[in-house]
Amino acid sequence: MRIAGIKARKIAVIPLLVALACVCHLYAQENPTATNTSCIAPDEYIYRPGTDGVTPPQPQPSKKDKGGPDLRSPFSLEVLINSEGHVCDTRVLSAKDSLSAEKAAKYISEHWTFKPATKQGKPVAVRFIINFGPR
Repeated sequence: MRIAGIKARKIAVIPLLVALACVCHLYAQENPTATNTSCIAPDEYIYRPGTDGVTPPQPQPSKKDKGGPDLRSPFSLEVLINSEGHVCDTRVLSAKDSLSAEKAAKYISEHWTFKPATKQGKPVAVRFIINFGPR
């Protein structure tokens, strides 16, 4: 009897381990809304503006950028900018209207460019947070 009980417990643990592995894999995946995370070189370090002497990137307005999304609703984005000033990834951190925030994030990743962040005068990749709308 005792041997049968141990085998039954071992068999019950296997599906539990498989489910746990699936959940861990889902959390380990890259941002599913990312548009171009491959634009960061594999050997490129990603800094935070304001630390280690890193100056923040500056948005570069586009004259043809007329039909952008409404940025008045409050939301926060985490943005990844490469050393050339291109947006590689955007992630909505918080939003009052998540659908509008996701649209804005997609638009920003496809249309915005930045004067790159710098460290000791050299362009570097950065990850930082942008807050939009009234708080």
